[in-house]
This record gives sequence, C-alpha cells and structure tokens, in this order.
Amino acid sequence: MYKTMVENSKTMWTFKRQFAASVALSSLVSFVLRLSGRSPSKMLISKASGSLTHLEMVTSYNDRLQLDLSGETVPFRFTRNMATFIGQQGMEGRMVASAVAAAQALCQEGNKMSSLLGLFLLQDILLFIARRLGVRSVAAITTVTPAQVQHACLHNMVQAIARLERVAPQAQDQKAAANPGTNNPTKNFRDLVAMSGAPSNLARHPDVTWMAWY
Repeated sequence: MYKTMVENSKTMWTFKRQFAASVALSSLVSFVLRLSGRSPSKMLISKASGSLTHLEMVTSYNDRLQLDLSGETVPFRFTRNMATFIGQQGMEGRMVASAVAAAQALCQEGNKMSSLLGLFLLQDILLFIARRLGVRSVAAITTVTPAQVQHACLHNMVQAIARLERVAPQAQDQKAAANPGTNNPTKNFRDLVAMSGAPSNLARHPDVTWMAWY
C-alpha cells in the first residue's frame, strides 16, 4: 500500500478509514454466514477508495446441511498485515464501531433480515445439494425432501441471526445497569478480532496462503 500510493497523509488516512470499514463489514458477513475460502487472490482493494471487494465468498455445508467453516480455524480473515495497515486507532475507532453498528442496524425490529436470509439460504442449499449429487438442475434433486431442505434453511437462518445478535449490542441486564462501567457493547466483536489474529489459530489454518500472515 505504502509503495504504490502517493505519499499524502490526508489521502492515506481517508484510504485507511474506508478500508477499515470495508474489512469490518466483510468480517461481519463472513462470521454470520460462516463463509470460507477467503484467500488473497479472491480479494480486490480499490486504490482510489480503499473499498474491499470479494470476488468469491464460498458457503460450505456439512452432511446435515448446516453451515460449516470447512476446517478454518478463525471466524474471518483479519491477519497481521491487515491489522498493521489499519493500525490500532483505525481498528478501535473505525473497524470495531462499523461492525457493531451494522450488526445493531440489522437486528432492529421491522427489518427484512430474516426474509433475505431465508431466500439466500434456500437457493444456496439447493445449489449445494445439486453440486454434491452432480445434477445440472435443482429439479433433478430426488434424495432430499422439501421438508428436509426447509428444516435446514430454518436452522441455518436461526443460527445466523444468533451470530448476528452476538455482535450487536444487547440491552443491559440488571447487573450492567447497576454497574454501567462493566458493560462494553463492542466486547463480543473484539473477542472475534482477537481470535482471528491469534497466531495459535492461524498456525492451525488448513490454507497455506495464510502462513505468511503470522
């Protein structure tokens, strides 16, 4: 980044700010939908704006048609190079706040999150089954009943929303209300960031392209 961009502190600050926000949203989506296959070759970064775009974000399911990370040991990609470039201030002031704010907005009453997740997961599960069976059309699926697909879709949707609510700030309970200083609405996402950058987790990652980011 530093070698290919113009040396301008204001431009670099703006770039890092947008990059941190993009990483935050990408991380939130990866965690909620348990997306895997997040290798560097599938990530594009705009030098004009700092926005992060994923060419491909893969969902994977186990034998029970539940979302699975396919052996990945971290909730999302946030390696040391990314953390170093964003910096501590960017992570504290932009990345964490953006992810938590987005999760809170998606959990607001009256939004369409459940419906959108249901539509996405239904089609995705059907396509996964078709690929696994080697058939060209969803209509050719005969080994899985509609009831099984509906149950898998509902289960994954409930679990995804639960992961989203885990990041979103929750209402203070009685203990937190009595001791406001003990309540930290960003703690859960901070814990996920720490897990994603932990060398012990990265060392066990099955993808060798992550090895240089210890």
